Amino acid sequence: MKKRSTFLSRLIALVIALVCVIGVFSGCSLVKTNMEKDGDLVVATVKLPDVDVEPTEIKKRDMYAAYVSYGYYYVSSYGYTMAQTYQMILDNLEQNAVVEQFAKSELAKLYNEKKNATDNSEFLKYFVANASVAKDATKTLSAKSPLDDFLTEYQLAEVKYNVIKSINDLTDSFVHDHDEEDAEEEKESVSLTARDNPFVEEEKEELGEWELIKEPITEKDLKICAKTLNLEINAEGKLLIDDNTSFSATKEDNSDLESNNMYKLNLAMFTNYKLDMASKDREKAFNEAINSYRNLGIISNSEFNPADKALEYDYFKKQLETEKAQAIVLFYQASLEDVVKEELKNSMLYQDYEDLYTTQEAKFANDYTAYETAMGEATDENPVVFHPFDGYGYVSNLLLGFSEEQTKELTLYKDRKGITKDKVTAFRNSLVNSLVVKDQRVSWATEGYGIYNKENGKYTFDDKYFLSDNGSLKDFIGYVENPIDVTEEDENGIEKNAWKVSNAVAESIPYLNFYDLYLKTGMGFDSNIANVTYNPETKTGFGTLTDYNDDAMRDLIYAFSTDQGSLKSKQGYLYSPKTSSTTYVPEFASAAKTIVANGENSYTLVVTDYGVHVMVCLDKISKTEQMIKEADFLACLDTNAVLTPEQEEIKEFVLNFKKAKQDSLVSSYVSEKANTFVSKYLEEGSDTYATTFYKDNYKNLI
Repeated sequence: MKKRSTFLSRLIALVIALVCVIGVFSGCSLVKTNMEKDGDLVVATVKLPDVDVEPTEIKKRDMYAAYVSYGYYYVSSYGYTMAQTYQMILDNLEQNAVVEQFAKSELAKLYNEKKNATDNSEFLKYFVANASVAKDATKTLSAKSPLDDFLTEYQLAEVKYNVIKSINDLTDSFVHDHDEEDAEEEKESVSLTARDNPFVEEEKEELGEWELIKEPITEKDLKICAKTLNLEINAEGKLLIDDNTSFSATKEDNSDLESNNMYKLNLAMFTNYKLDMASKDREKAFNEAINSYRNLGIISNSEFNPADKALEYDYFKKQLETEKAQAIVLFYQASLEDVVKEELKNSMLYQDYEDLYTTQEAKFANDYTAYETAMGEATDENPVVFHPFDGYGYVSNLLLGFSEEQTKELTLYKDRKGITKDKVTAFRNSLVNSLVVKDQRVSWATEGYGIYNKENGKYTFDDKYFLSDNGSLKDFIGYVENPIDVTEEDENGIEKNAWKVSNAVAESIPYLNFYDLYLKTGMGFDSNIANVTYNPETKTGFGTLTDYNDDAMRDLIYAFSTDQGSLKSKQGYLYSPKTSSTTYVPEFASAAKTIVANGENSYTLVVTDYGVHVMVCLDKISKTEQMIKEADFLACLDTNAVLTPEQEEIKEFVLNFKKAKQDSLVSSYVSEKANTFVSKYLEEGSDTYATTFYKDNYKNLI
């Protein structure tokens, strides 16, 4: 799952040392300094002046730990001086303290205000019911409350898991019995070539724990948990955690979701994850790591704990508290997102639409170049809402390219004396009779994006590389050479079977056979158009698909198109009545003009020097006559409203606009809120400045 990437979650900078760099400092001046004696010196105290909260002490040892964690990189890679680096670290630690205190204050107010409310959002219902403080109905929450009071059972288990995992990772890096070959082995990086489908979503956004209750368990999730806990999934597909707890992939109908969901699986994984000090080698490695931390002044020389009591070191206790603070900040961030989602008035969306329309109207009204640039760069998150001109549209392009031999033959024919344009066109059209289509996914097979079936000799691609259910495209159309069954680990360390092949050879499909199978039967194209009879003057050679499947067409493009440009845009090629005649080859521009004029789902085939272009109009854009009225905009967002025919016409646009803009509005709100309070408490000299520095205690660093 993807991590949330918003302002607040970036503010808390964990000072978990990066164990792989400890050796870097073995001979530097930082280590030669006796940091043990001054590690406990307080370099700053942070307390929000208008909040009843315990002050936060920043110690010199915190600065040392942050230097090891990330500061050294700024010195070695960005040319920072030691003084600049430590100033940055101190600024970060100061900011972290402000964010933590403010987050506690705001969450406390939110809890006390909402704990008895009956109209809470899903997030608030979860928070007020599951925060540890809720176990005692008589207790309230305040900024002075212990960190644990703010956190749920899930969060407390997760932060402990994170710290234990960091200790195990630290130990792993110091284990000396790694085979030299293993240490030097380079893992093959699996990355799709230019034929990677950018519309395939391989990751899903990270969900809040309150949302995970409704999230099914996949087989991959189950394998990750099994790998993490060093357990096996049995023959029945169950992962046995203990005598009373087991999980399996959630049934397709979600009938077992209540007991078999991602929340419970994660919680079981966090709770059952243990320190791994099972061997003498690992104990020795852990103790070496601790000695390195002592040399760096991060762990006191007076602390000695056995490896299985690693969590009793003050450094790891501090790490646990830092993880808890981050969890609180992330929960506060979630509360801000929840507030804006709940209070995101449709009028706010309309205001955003109105502002965007006004800006674009001023920019595009008399400048088609600026308009076309914006149209070419338009995305769901950055839409064009003002269209000053008629006749524009987007078209897809599945190019069935001529072979090198055919291209050479065409070039020689064109070079003959006395050859007219009509003769060139006729000769070029005749080449279609010998045109063959080939599967362009050779690299997918050689890179291992599927499995080889020994029984039928087919190489079948993974379902995740397809948008549609077109089964005819699942197999590579051709054969693979020297397939070898291997076992490898994915990014989560889970073993999987894979096939390595030395080469893949695509089969030649005669053009008419391709048309019949994939376009006529698969997409609903008219059989007469296979002869490439497009003629803009006689208005023949094109049609309209009654049941167009855009996903299926995209899959065809990724399987067969020899036009690399068609692989890179979800919306296709922009047709412009003003510039396409000069930016595209004439035949393509003319065909695009015709199908755009005919409207969405209109299609045609046209031959150019490159081959046969299978073209479909994806979107016909009409000139914007006026801004959508607020009443009509809001009606489209009202699920109970009975819409007029005019409102029905704009409903799809309005809903898409809301979907595209909601996340960006939420992100903007959270960032604005965070910047406001951070600036308030970090503006030196102001009445609300939160920090007192003790410069004598760190003058040797800055």
